[in-house]
Amino acid sequence: MAFLDHFDLTDVVELTSRSWARNQLGKSIAPFSIDKLLGFDKIPKVVIVGFCNNSKDEKTLLAIRERLYNLYWHYSNCEISDLGNVLDANDTEVPSLIAQLTGLPCTVIILSSQIEVAHQIYLSYIQLQNTLNLLVCDSIVRLGFYNESISNTNYIGHIVSHEPNYLFNASFLGYQTYLNDPDELRTIEKFNFDLIRLGLLKSDIHITEPLARNTDFAILSVNSVRKSDAPSNHLSTPNGLLAEEFCQIARYCGISNKLSTCLISGFNPNGIDNQTIDLIAQSIWFVADGVHNRIDDGNIADENVYLTYKVTTNIENTDIVFYKNKINGRWWMKVPLLDETKNRFRRHQIIPCLFSDYQQATSGEIPENWWRAFQKLM
Repeated sequence: MAFLDHFDLTDVVELTSRSWARNQLGKSIAPFSIDKLLGFDKIPKVVIVGFCNNSKDEKTLLAIRERLYNLYWHYSNCEISDLGNVLDANDTEVPSLIAQLTGLPCTVIILSSQIEVAHQIYLSYIQLQNTLNLLVCDSIVRLGFYNESISNTNYIGHIVSHEPNYLFNASFLGYQTYLNDPDELRTIEKFNFDLIRLGLLKSDIHITEPLARNTDFAILSVNSVRKSDAPSNHLSTPNGLLAEEFCQIARYCGISNKLSTCLISGFNPNGIDNQTIDLIAQSIWFVADGVHNRIDDGNIADENVYLTYKVTTNIENTDIVFYKNKINGRWWMKVPLLDETKNRFRRHQIIPCLFSDYQQATSGEIPENWWRAFQKLM
């Protein structure tokens, strides 16, 4: 089958043919064409793809698209294309299809009510032989038992245990302690992954920015949002992120120069309400807004762009090297690669950080995110 034969663009063609106001997204979003895939035309910055398993999924995705297309775009350029829905979400060629998209210089936003599709997306990175950093925004870690069939309760376990393994780091944002098995949380900590509980995230949402800036593949689950803000998520907990906090994290992910795939999931298609539909549509808008506002960080070796600071540690012959971008104010730090057998992870030596990490290092404390990366590279 040809690439486009795997997708149904019926809804996209119908929506884009409607009469939209000049600045509404419906006026600018274009159906994805094979020419763009092959590079004969300008490749869009953002490509939207839906995954359907039944007629309820189809109706839900159509409703989300209608609300998205109805939103206004505030920039002169709108490089967003819609590929419609994958005809068969269980198609064995799905990882290959996604790999063809993520191999392009664009960001793919995938919509699916079934969050376990994340495993198929991970397989696409393996096909490209790309190591990656994963970000998961959810109330539950969902490590589960990897020796059981893939489901929405154990897909993380299947990603972590997959061989060959191309996962360098994973960041779990907004988990609620009382909803998670402590044994699973301890296992995540043993992998030196990032665990940011809901209370810490809500006290200062800016701490998620460097984690998002370091992300190749983001999973944004509506289950991380409190029930009153997203009635059609799969959880009934009164606690969670506010809708605007969820969208802020979506924008942080979009603005990451590394992000190539963003999965938005965790919604219940059975009688989904308009409020949840609006939230999903707006979160797509914020990811796309971030992509369109990305900043070129330049070459970290360019002294005209970066200031370099070295901080001595109590680890023998090891300094923490910090870099500050003089143009955009972003901070980074370098982690030494001590094990040459892990050379495929070299691209993860330079990790984003905050000024507070530099302050912590100068006070004699090693920043946790540097230490976790150091453990994985030594």
